Amino acid sequence: MDVAKLSVVVPVYNEQATLPQILESVRIYEVPISYSGRTYAEGKKIQWTDGVVALWTILRFALVDDLGEAGRRRRGAGPRP
Repeated sequence: MDVAKLSVVVPVYNEQATLPQILESVRIYEVPISYSGRTYAEGKKIQWTDGVVALWTILRFALVDDLGEAGRRRRGAGPRP
């Protein structure tokens, strides 16, 4: 059985070199937007307690660098192998 050699030419792009070239040819427009949140009558579902939960989650993950390590320390297990 003969084996045919296949070669694939994959173009390699340097993102730092191609991005300025793309941006030169593209015009970026800034358009104003307006937004008004829903009221409770319209179906607003978020409450102030959701903000407290979000803040607690941010602080918890900021204080614990690795969730797995914190769990092992609480159970009294030794360091990772």
